[in-house]
Amino acid sequence: MAEGNDNNKNQCERLVGLLHVYSNPLMLNPIFPVNEREQVDYDTHKKFTELYRDLENKLYSFKRLQWQRFHLEVSLKYKIVLRGLRVLNMPTYGETYPELLQKWQNLNLQLSYDYMHLLIEFFKPQEKELADEINRLQEQLINNFPIEVLGSKLDELADNIQGYDKRLQNTKTKKLQKDLNDFQCEAKHLLAYTGTTRTRDSFCTVNLDQEEVYRTKVVEKSLSPFYGEDYYFEIPRHFQCLAFYIYDKGVFQSIPIGKVAIMKEDLYKYNGKETWFSLQPVDSNSEVQGKVHLDLKLHEVITDNGSVQQLVVRIIECQGLPLINGQSCDPYATVSLVGPSRSDQKKTKVKKKTSNPHFDETFYFEVTRSSSYTRKSQFQVEEEDIEKLEIRVDLWNNINLVQDNFLGEIKVPVKILKNDSAFQAWYYLQPKDNVHKSSRPEDLGSLRLNICYSEDYVLSSQHYTPLRDLLLKSPEVKPISASAGHILGEACRENNDAMLPFVRLLLHHNKLVPFVTAVAELELRDTQEANTIFRGNSMATRCIDEMMKIVGKHYLKVTLKSIIDEICENSKPCEIDPIRLKEGDNLETNKENLRQYVDKIFHTIVDSSMSCPTLMCDVFYSLRQMSSKRFPNDLHVQYSAVSSFVFLRFFAVAVVSPHSFHLRPHHPDAQTSRTLTLISKTIQTLGSWGSLSKNKLSSFKESFMCDFFKLFQEDQCTELVKKSDRT
Repeated sequence: MAEGNDNNKNQCERLVGLLHVYSNPLMLNPIFPVNEREQVDYDTHKKFTELYRDLENKLYSFKRLQWQRFHLEVSLKYKIVLRGLRVLNMPTYGETYPELLQKWQNLNLQLSYDYMHLLIEFFKPQEKELADEINRLQEQLINNFPIEVLGSKLDELADNIQGYDKRLQNTKTKKLQKDLNDFQCEAKHLLAYTGTTRTRDSFCTVNLDQEEVYRTKVVEKSLSPFYGEDYYFEIPRHFQCLAFYIYDKGVFQSIPIGKVAIMKEDLYKYNGKETWFSLQPVDSNSEVQGKVHLDLKLHEVITDNGSVQQLVVRIIECQGLPLINGQSCDPYATVSLVGPSRSDQKKTKVKKKTSNPHFDETFYFEVTRSSSYTRKSQFQVEEEDIEKLEIRVDLWNNINLVQDNFLGEIKVPVKILKNDSAFQAWYYLQPKDNVHKSSRPEDLGSLRLNICYSEDYVLSSQHYTPLRDLLLKSPEVKPISASAGHILGEACRENNDAMLPFVRLLLHHNKLVPFVTAVAELELRDTQEANTIFRGNSMATRCIDEMMKIVGKHYLKVTLKSIIDEICENSKPCEIDPIRLKEGDNLETNKENLRQYVDKIFHTIVDSSMSCPTLMCDVFYSLRQMSSKRFPNDLHVQYSAVSSFVFLRFFAVAVVSPHSFHLRPHHPDAQTSRTLTLISKTIQTLGSWGSLSKNKLSSFKESFMCDFFKLFQEDQCTELVKKSDRT
């Protein structure tokens, strides 16, 4: 027994080492490998199981608490206020007294830093208490169980905790980077209104050429708005310019304040760098792109009245005209011959819904002869006449009942035909000559951006055939961790770009369900508690997340869109936090408005099971079966395995961010965004089967959310979730 106890003590040394409060790794930002954990075999008697589980839970809690403190410490060092600690309420007089607003913001920032210091000091004694408890549990295990019972359990537990420790570090590092990026995206010194109301409600758009591809939320009552949003997108076509527009949000129409435009060839100068750009003025007549293909001829025509000089203009086609509100325009062209005393204009037909119209229309213009002209065998035009004439082509977007949009113009002097009777060329569209140019564009303000631009070179499909075939064999490989798909997912854990095409490949070849089943089974082997099932960022959860985004688009639309539209368009007040209530708001009325919205969305979700795509149903059926097998004594786990995806990762995310799932064209306004956040929080809890082992009210940090949740019949909602999962 003495020899066995000595071995147990040696095995516990790794666990003791994990309790040491070592120097903060986030300060050094190292790169850690991901350890593969082995399956745990639970075959010991009841007393050992209780002590072992208690020790395991205390170690996980200790690590979570330790990394929370590390996160706060490094945030304080770099002066980053964590998202959950950012107070967004503005003081009452901030609109009319911007200097008061600035002082309040500085005070709020310092209070946030002080609160972070307070949290750090609060966590330290808790860590000490947990460490003492862990040491006590280890001593009980060593003194009461021989080596035959403990075996490799303590080593295995140390491996699990070490792997969990590294995953926590990766998670906190990513959160820090996101928080840091948030502090690197803002505008400042926007042009103020004249008069008493000096602040603005503004938002920023990202435009590819003239096509808007993203819009931020509206920041209210500020001349130095902080947007703090990251946006990643693939560029599916050729482009000339990446532009960012700052708009002042109006009641009926948003007015552009200024823009930052970067040509494609200049993007490399700013790649990966934080840069302040001065806003430039925006004029609708200067926002042009595209090119025109023209064929010009100048020749002599013999008529009954003698010789006539004739100019022939053939407009062949245009390419690269802008998208209007995300759609192709309805372009037409006007062709004019302009001189000191003449302006003859002709017009093409309107081409519907195209950015590359093919006109192929020819127009004829008579050029008046000079008085000195005499019939000659060789046609000639006097120099002074040619110098005064020019061909002008204007492109327009046809809009019924409204003034047409100017798309650009070109001007070609007739003198280019002096030596050649025919001339054909492409011309880039230009802005109008009379565009107003500000003498002091810096007065419009500045925008801070962090741009990352990369180009991928794609080879022809046959070059990828061996890789495709290898990936498609992944579902049949045993063990699944040795498959090419699993290795790819682990190698690209920090980069989701690889997961989406891999899921699409498996979907196309009908191999996604067996692969997801295999990786989910692998994850379940390492899951220690039923109430934490499928909560991490694992290979299985990432595959299922991408699958739901692809195959669940229509399902989301038919289930949620009409209700989301109603919420966004009606703008009923739903704030239930007493601190956030506006003057004149009624708390009980707001609660009832919010309750009605939550009730409508929740019942719509649980009644939509028959509309759920077949592929999603197949995946969820597999998850239910495997979860029940892994935790046979937990009757609820088969439902929590499904609800963790349906409610937490699918519907709740779509509710809080409808623009990201194409349920709304843009960010909702601040009030609606707050309403959607409250709905999403409640929906997550109503549908969360993972919290059945404890009081669901404990999932809310705010007391007002606990009070609101009591309005719902929890047992009834629980049965509805079970019924929808079974269906």
